[in-house]
Amino acid sequence: MYQELTTAEAADLLKVSPSHLEKLLDTGQIPFQEAGTQRILLPEHVQRYDQNLRETRRKSLEQLAQEAQDMGLGY
Repeated sequence: MYQELTTAEAADLLKVSPSHLEKLLDTGQIPFQEAGTQRILLPEHVQRYDQNLRETRRKSLEQLAQEAQDMGLGY
């Protein structure tokens, strides 16, 4: 059996506002199910989004650091 999350719980886990989470859901970045008027999320989907976002940020920072080194900025 798996635990389901409400949008408020998922927003808390991701440390984002509920309105930002709604945008993520509306754009399909995090899958969800509808139960009446509520959106229900699975923890693994929220965690996968968070991991993907962290990986994207890490790669971007590595690229910026490399560009700074290539330009001789001393980073």
